[in-house]
Amino acid sequence: ADQFAPLPLDPEDSFNWTVGITFEAGPLNVTVDYFKIELDNRIALSGLLEIDRTDPEQSAILDELSAAGVPGATTLSAFQFFTNDFDTETQGVDLVATLPLDAGNSTVSLAMNWTDTELQEITPLATEFRRIQLEEGLPKYRAILTGTHSMGAWSFLGRASYFGEFTYANDIGAVPGFDGEYGDVAVVDVEASYTFRDAWTLAVGA
Repeated sequence: ADQFAPLPLDPEDSFNWTVGITFEAGPLNVTVDYFKIELDNRIALSGLLEIDRTDPEQSAILDELSAAGVPGATTLSAFQFFTNDFDTETQGVDLVATLPLDAGNSTVSLAMNWTDTELQEITPLATEFRRIQLEEGLPKYRAILTGTHSMGAWSFLGRASYFGEFTYANDIGAVPGFDGEYGDVAVVDVEASYTFRDAWTLAVGA
């Protein structure tokens, strides 16, 4: 029955720091930042705890809940509660480079990010599902390459976005043999806009 006795919650405790540098190489402007976030006692829902109605102790607890008028106590089969489930360490690097061209009428920019989260400590109440959500649920690598060009009232934009592979925990086993892993993907956006009367802009993109 001890597993059904949630401990009092402790406050989350975080320690964050970052360092960065900005420099110019001719017309090229570059910014690089490194960050690290240590978060202890993270609060989250526990995994589903199943109730064994054949266990006298657990059955007695359910009877007490029912007598106290708790809705659904007689049909309760599993439950969750908030708990200090885990400690995590997240670190990453952001890079942004911008290059103006054609006397400022055109610009090319590149934004790149690497972010990695690792579980440092996890309680028995947390599940493998939670670990995958935290460590693998988002792409570790992302990049966006953008080009713009203006010509009188016309403006043009092209953007290529890259997202690295990730695992979506909800999809694991959804299809027999599928492990929920998704490969990297690139997305391309293009847009053309026209400004008239110096007040209205019409944009078409895909």
